[in-house]
Amino acid sequence: AAIKLRRKEALFHDQLANAYSKVAVALEQQGQSDSSTQFEKAALEESALTLQLNPRHLNFYKSRTRILITLAAIDPSLLIQARETLVEAIKLAPTDAKLMYNLGLIEISSDQVETGIKTLEKTVEMKPNYEAARVALGKQYESQQQASLALEQYQYIYDHITQDNQEINQKITKLK
Repeated sequence: AAIKLRRKEALFHDQLANAYSKVAVALEQQGQSDSSTQFEKAALEESALTLQLNPRHLNFYKSRTRILITLAAIDPSLLIQARETLVEAIKLAPTDAKLMYNLGLIEISSDQVETGIKTLEKTVEMKPNYEAARVALGKQYESQQQASLALEQYQYIYDHITQDNQEINQKITKLK
């Protein structure tokens, strides 16, 4: 109803796209693939229209990324579009560490582990106290059998961010 009243209001299209993406995944989980496909398509169209209507608002890029990641549960190839969306968002906000962090996670999820690690490394350079990025980076170092680099990340968290993270404390003990 809101879109009928204000067809050019990007926020309304964005919210509808988000709702459609959640419905698409729920329908897919219930085995209703045909209906799920219709909602997936509608979500992608509404999200694209959102950016057409307002290509400068960073939150719409973040929202599109979330929508694409949500829909990737149905179609993993959508992670490529999520990555592309984050790259565009980073052009608008090159110092936004959370964008870089999410880009790194998507790269890792897309089997671009080396690139993802480099992106996470850049993220912690941008924002040294970014705990989630350091945890993700440490886990990737561990998976690459680089225990000393992983320990360096975990020790930084312990020394400079928080000593209350039990998972990190256990990892430090294990790696020492």
